[in-house]
Amino acid sequence: MTASKGVGVDSVIADVESAGQSERVVCGHSLGGVTVPGVVAKLGTSRVREMVLAAAFVPPQGTSVLDSLGGAVGWYARRAAAARKTAVVMPRIAARLAFCNDMTREQRKFVLPRICGESIHLVTEKIDRRQLPDVPWTWILTGRDRSLSRRQQRRSIAALPGFGTVIPMDACHDMMVSEPERLAEILVGRCRRYSR
Repeated sequence: MTASKGVGVDSVIADVESAGQSERVVCGHSLGGVTVPGVVAKLGTSRVREMVLAAAFVPPQGTSVLDSLGGAVGWYARRAAAARKTAVVMPRIAARLAFCNDMTREQRKFVLPRICGESIHLVTEKIDRRQLPDVPWTWILTGRDRSLSRRQQRRSIAALPGFGTVIPMDACHDMMVSEPERLAEILVGRCRRYSR
């Protein structure tokens, strides 16, 4: 159980290395909260300027997402884990309720056909963030999120080291679709803090 061996960390690191940039702001959304701290731990403070987490699942130290996941999404994930499935595809109606509640019809038509299977390991792996360096972090707190309530997000924020910046956003879980301009404004603003 180490932060650098989390699900997807090595894949993200390979992409970062192939991009050839020396400094970066690393951002993760939703289950990216399982992966991004491991990426930041592996890259270190000399290469990561800031970690941004947008409505992310960040379980308490030594636990998994499944240990603290509630509601219908938690029920569904526990059933999939008990059935020993390797990948889970959320039923379309559940995905619509969990991710698309703040979207227009056109936005839902864009999102729902793109729902794909997720590795069950993203929710069952016990997370160890002891190697996470002290880097500045920002949390984008979604106010209309049915997948991850404000209370759940605040628990995830409490699992992070030190003090960070919390930016509220009146949006559903998939804010990159429902509010893309506002999300882009936030992310560009965070990156510009480190431009020379």
